[in-house]
Amino acid sequence: MSAHPAPAADTPDYEALYQRIRRRYERERMVRKEAERIAEEGLSQLYARNRQQALMEAVAAQANSGASVEDIIRFAFTQACEMGPWCMALAWMPDAAGNSRMFRLADRFSSGHEHAAAGRAMPVGRDNVLLPSLCARLQIETGPLWLVGEGTRAGMQTVVLVPVMVMGRMAIVLEFGARSRQEDDPYSLAMFSNIGRQLSHVLERRETAERLQYEATHDALTGLPNRKAFLARLDALMTGDRATGRDHAVMFIDLDKFKLVNDSFGHHTGDLFLIEIVSRLRRVFETEQDCFMARLGGG
Repeated sequence: MSAHPAPAADTPDYEALYQRIRRRYERERMVRKEAERIAEEGLSQLYARNRQQALMEAVAAQANSGASVEDIIRFAFTQACEMGPWCMALAWMPDAAGNSRMFRLADRFSSGHEHAAAGRAMPVGRDNVLLPSLCARLQIETGPLWLVGEGTRAGMQTVVLVPVMVMGRMAIVLEFGARSRQEDDPYSLAMFSNIGRQLSHVLERRETAERLQYEATHDALTGLPNRKAFLARLDALMTGDRATGRDHAVMFIDLDKFKLVNDSFGHHTGDLFLIEIVSRLRRVFETEQDCFMARLGGG
């Protein structure tokens, strides 16, 4: 009877060694793939941020160039849509009746992008009216409203609404749409907020300039053009009359003993009396063609 010799204690276990090396290789391969993914994602985000920064700078430059509000909006629409994934852009303006909670679609502000018509054909709400509930949310939040899936426009999976605030009121609502689902991120929100702020600054500057111009040429009490505006208009009419041979008449109306009204009933009553006189004169004169009324005194 013979006995087999036991294996030497120092004989390596090649199978176990192979498995350890294989597991280490798999771990290293996964680490490399994750590092490559992170690097690629980082570069992609950096590229997107650079493009967003370039868009914000371009919109700011356009806003400071003296271009019209319409041109600035079209420029912002075009730049944002070319950046992708935004394929549709619309602008909503307050209702002509002055209802600050009703915004109607302003077609003249559409981006002209090839996909924009799909959005215009299916507006939010009836009769091209932005839903009042969305207007109320924008008025309260005063920042971009990001909608994904539910509540978006037909044909769009993502809609971003950007309010343009001017002196505490909402002057314009910009809408950007994408056919794919896009989750909000701080850089995109900053881009849309910047577009809204640039337009807000432009509108505030122009409203201030218009108000100062109006105050310089109009009577504060009655709203009629003042002496300066009257003389400028009269000079223009006379120049035109000399060229065309037409004639214009100038009528001067003085309220006799108006001082007695102020002295007897107070200046507030005198102001109300003067406003009523102007209101009645307007109903008579401003219905006539080429009629111009101004207040020479008190302004």
